[in-house]
Amino acid sequence: MNYSANHYFRKMRHLVYLLLLLGNCGAIAAGSASDKLVGTWAWTRPANHCTETLIFRSDGSLSTTSDKEKTDNQYLLTDPSNAGGRYRLTIHVIKDYGGKDCVNSVADDTGRTNTVYLEFLTGTEMRMCYQPAAGTCFGPLHKVGE
Repeated sequence: MNYSANHYFRKMRHLVYLLLLLGNCGAIAAGSASDKLVGTWAWTRPANHCTETLIFRSDGSLSTTSDKEKTDNQYLLTDPSNAGGRYRLTIHVIKDYGGKDCVNSVADDTGRTNTVYLEFLTGTEMRMCYQPAAGTCFGPLHKVGE
């Protein structure tokens, strides 16, 4: 390979690195929904007046309390890629500490992964939905702390 070919490939490699860096900057800028999500959210079930509390942290960890049940989780929030504009929230249960939850279940959810779709109604209210664009939702959940 001659000097000009080496020089060309080095320049291309730098261009690829620059494009990757710019792509990551876009992902960071799009993370504003993650910023909105971080904090403590609560929702009270109308049927039995049982409150569920979710504490989302910026490191991707999540703690939940549902009646007597407590769980430690990891979450991933993905920007909307559908016409409904809902954010996909994937939650993986790391540890379920047991106890009856707000739907009277005592099942151990350790290892389970759940996906819901979020609609931010305001900076302090959101709904959780079971489908990306239509379908059943619950809430609103209210942000009660940072």
